[in-house]
Amino acid sequence: MRYFDENVIIEMIDVMLPRFSDRDIVLTFIIDFHWVHYSEKEDGQKKFRKRILVAIHRPSNYTKVMIKELEERNLCYLNDQEIEFDLKSDHDSCWRSDGFSFFFDTWCKADKYFEQFNLNIRKPDEVSPHHGFDMFQGTPHFWKVEMPKYIDRESRKVKIKFLKEMKLSIVDK
Repeated sequence: MRYFDENVIIEMIDVMLPRFSDRDIVLTFIIDFHWVHYSEKEDGQKKFRKRILVAIHRPSNYTKVMIKELEERNLCYLNDQEIEFDLKSDHDSCWRSDGFSFFFDTWCKADKYFEQFNLNIRKPDEVSPHHGFDMFQGTPHFWKVEMPKYIDRESRKVKIKFLKEMKLSIVDK
């Protein structure tokens, strides 16, 4: 996918996990940010990649957006795991902007990386963007979890215990 932005994600969240959802449910997905400069010269290919696990929690009017940067190649197993996330947002409406500021932050890091090679990520003929849900594990999943009763707002860290993946079924009535 060459074009992918936070508006697609925000709309998906509003549809899949409405406000006032069960306190023990989070929606997760992995976003793969990937820029590549292809070259046949000696210096070869240059790439910048970030894989980010996103967890969304909406037990009230407020929405928590939590992220964890993943290793590039590792699969991400959540079942029976306790994972520490960075809390990006816990707001009623501003979660849409500050919760997804990591999109822009990641873009800035990629821009800085390619600048050292005199490459411009704004020019697709120099650097090719490929962003979207992770090919193997990125599609959205619902999880039954144990959320902490209190969140340390100073450290902006949240530990979530993932209990089991919830299977969805569509029933015609």
